[in-house]
Amino acid sequence: MVVLREQLEIIKGRVDSNEKVNAEIENIKQCLSADSLDFSEYNDVTIRRLVEYIRVMKDNSIIIVLKGGMQIHENI
Repeated sequence: MVVLREQLEIIKGRVDSNEKVNAEIENIKQCLSADSLDFSEYNDVTIRRLVEYIRVMKDNSIIIVLKGGMQIHENI
């Protein structure tokens, strides 16, 4: 019975985390639909809303991780 309760708590934690991710994605969608998608100039606010982090690799490349988990690999 204790094991089942522990598993239930783990599953509840995953659901809560998924709800947070989904809420963040919805927030990003709303921000993008409200903003102009013309990227002719750099907009720090838009970048901060979209990008989770940027990792610089030893092989002279970068990995850009967007909120929601999507990754973009670019050579520099």
